[in-house]
Amino acid sequence: MTGVQFPGVQIGPAGPDDMDLVRAIFREYAGWLQVDYCLQDFEAELAGLPGDYAPPGGGLWLAWVDGEPAGCVGYRPLAPQICEMKRLWVREGYRGRRLGRRLAETALHAARAAGYKQMSLETLGFMAEARRLYASLGFAETSRTGNPEDDVRLLERDLTAPVTA
Repeated sequence: MTGVQFPGVQIGPAGPDDMDLVRAIFREYAGWLQVDYCLQDFEAELAGLPGDYAPPGGGLWLAWVDGEPAGCVGYRPLAPQICEMKRLWVREGYRGRRLGRRLAETALHAARAAGYKQMSLETLGFMAEARRLYASLGFAETSRTGNPEDDVRLLERDLTAPVTA
């Protein structure tokens, strides 16, 4: 695996042989989330991986800690020059190591390099830690409504601005 490296941590693109692992991590995330409306067409998404996450328009990354799969993130196209970050997840035993930040930064840098000018994402109101992370990465909540559910928060980030920690 190639990619961004940190002490004890490696983040790299998910390859064709990693799709079963990506499916397993996505299922962990869905099981934790327990909110069906955020996972419309989830089974079709899993069956079709990498689907919209495939390069050149999208991307999927895995984080590994000491050779063990620790988390993932992806992005996919929404519109010309706009992409959506999806499925940022760090497995329970690997939290507290800034892996979520590292995965999100990896997706931000890759989306910018792919020519996107804006990244959006949806999160939920109860996910305060995730919302703090996204705010620290320059995402701002918008008034645009994409999902009719009250607890869904839409955030956007200008990818022409620098990614800072």
